[in-house]
Order: sequence, then structure tokens, then C-alpha cells
Amino acid sequence: MKKKAKKKSKVQLARISKRKGLIEWSRKVRDRDEKCVVCGGILHLNAHHILPKENYKEFMFEVLNGITLCPTHHKFGKYSAHKNSVWFACFLKENCLEQYQWAVENMGIA
Repeated sequence: MKKKAKKKSKVQLARISKRKGLIEWSRKVRDRDEKCVVCGGILHLNAHHILPKENYKEFMFEVLNGITLCPTHHKFGKYSAHKNSVWFACFLKENCLEQYQWAVENMGIA
């Protein structure tokens, strides 16, 4: 007796499409930067959304909204994008001016 293949719902297909889009976005950001923009590390690189994808869905797949970070500078260190947003904003302003200006312009507070 053959099992009937379940049809994927629109929600399931949207989740798959979003996941594939994020994977592609991450690859493009990491390929562009090639290393952690803070320390130059090359292991276990992460693509970080400058403007959070939860709050700025329209920029979820925008490569300018991404920056490559090592795990320490992404989530785990005292000076990381997730733990110290003030430090991260200052770092962007001093070292990644194009992305900083893009983020400020698109936050709606410029």
C-alpha cells in the first residue's frame, strides 16, 4: 500500500523559501567580506543583520544589511553585536561607514 504524498501548505512553502533566501543572503554577505570585519578571523563566520530581520522584514535579504562576524563578535563576546549594540553601532560608524549610513537612513530616524 503506497503512502499518499502530502501536499505542502502555503505556509510550509513560504518557510522553505524564506530559509533558502536567508542561506543565500548569508553566503553573499560572507563571500563579500571574507573574514570577520572586527578582528579578521576566518573560522566559523556568521552573517549578522545590522537592522534586525524581525523588525525590518523588507531588508531581510538586503546584502547591505549584513556584516560578517566571528562567533565572538557576533554573539558571545563582551564586544559583540548581540550583547553590546552601542559598541556595535559605534564600530559600524567608525569602520563600515557605507553600511552605517544605509542603516541610519533605513531606520526611519534620519
